[in-house]
Amino acid sequence: MIQRFMTPFLNWWVGQLTGLIPARLLDAYVEAGDAAILEIAGDGFVLDIRRAVVLERAGEGPVSVLAQTLSSVVDPPQMRLLRVAGSQALRKTLILPLAARHDLKNVLSFEMDRETPFEQAEVYWSHSVVSHDSAKGKLEVELVVLPRRAAEAMAETARAAGFDPAALEIADRSGGTSLLWLGGQSQIRLPRLRPKSIRSKRLMIAVYALAAAVLLAPFLVQEVHFLLAGRTIAALESKARTASALQQAANRRTAAVEFMGRKSGANGSALKILLAATRALPDDTYLTGLSIHEGQVTMAGSSELAANLIKSLAKSPAFRDPVFEAAVVENSSTNLEDFTISTKLADGS
Repeated sequence: MIQRFMTPFLNWWVGQLTGLIPARLLDAYVEAGDAAILEIAGDGFVLDIRRAVVLERAGEGPVSVLAQTLSSVVDPPQMRLLRVAGSQALRKTLILPLAARHDLKNVLSFEMDRETPFEQAEVYWSHSVVSHDSAKGKLEVELVVLPRRAAEAMAETARAAGFDPAALEIADRSGGTSLLWLGGQSQIRLPRLRPKSIRSKRLMIAVYALAAAVLLAPFLVQEVHFLLAGRTIAALESKARTASALQQAANRRTAAVEFMGRKSGANGSALKILLAATRALPDDTYLTGLSIHEGQVTMAGSSELAANLIKSLAKSPAFRDPVFEAAVVENSSTNLEDFTISTKLADGS
């Protein structure tokens, strides 16, 4: 009876402990353990099996025979990785304050859209500490980023053949690898206990007592620390998001002021050009966009009769050679015609 209930409990407990192990230790565990490693390039694939740190080729060929190759592998490892060429990932070295090491993952998530062309939701990413300088208070971190769309496309191809990868394995320049988890670290499968491997009730009770005494108390304390830290981080994240929104709004206002005051050749500032356009266009016309680049002005907006706008702008002393950039489209919600017109400044500069 005890044996029947204890084995599922201990396997569940091991699974819970997985989520508390530091990510770097879990990566090291996976990199050293048995795994099936699949690489897909175009319409072909290569499948390797790693057992006891020895890598052996299990099969290769067109993707159409991948499912057949997988079914022929005897006792395949539970851990499955999808190998991605290092050239497909973006690697960037960041220099951060040393204090950032206490909450490095959250710090990097806030920096993602500033330091890369992507937002956090658009990528799978990982990081590693390269070095730290206590004297200068600096931390050197390498950020590894892979666009989520490309990764999911490869993962879906693998899943269609029955290969469900837990993580992406990306080679680095030093010969090592970085792991980017597709479904979180909970997909890691640590060795499981089986009833047949425990031969006596006394041993089961001893294992239970050891698990409770050695593991339960320390991790309960750690859970309390995590709870308090989580509340602190949540409060800081809220303040950081508010500060970021204020900064973006200030940047937009600054950019608008700079644009309106920027000189555009002999015609003067953007404000002066906007005034000339307002005077030239009829009262039933509304501008929604205005851009100026190297003496070329592009206007977008709506009008009751957009066809007359070319003639109106041609009469203005500020503009010359006005043309429609795109076809005029009737807007059913406003009963106006949407237009985009390109024209040159009269001085040609």
